[in-house]
Amino acid sequence: MILWWAANAVLAFVALPIALALAFRIIGALRAVNAAARDIAGSVESVSASVPPVVTTLSTVAGQCRRLESAVSQ
Repeated sequence: MILWWAANAVLAFVALPIALALAFRIIGALRAVNAAARDIAGSVESVSASVPPVVTTLSTVAGQCRRLESAVSQ
């Protein structure tokens, strides 16, 4: 039984902080992707307004960037 408690202590004090640190790194990377998606969506919208024949294609890309942004921010 003592071995069980020792293993739980090792898990709580060693593995849990490592898992949390990795989770925060992933969250930071997702925030960077979110910011990049916003920049891309803004650029695509400005370009699509100035180039009429390509409006539908670029609007589709802008919509996909917005969906990516909303998926990442949830």
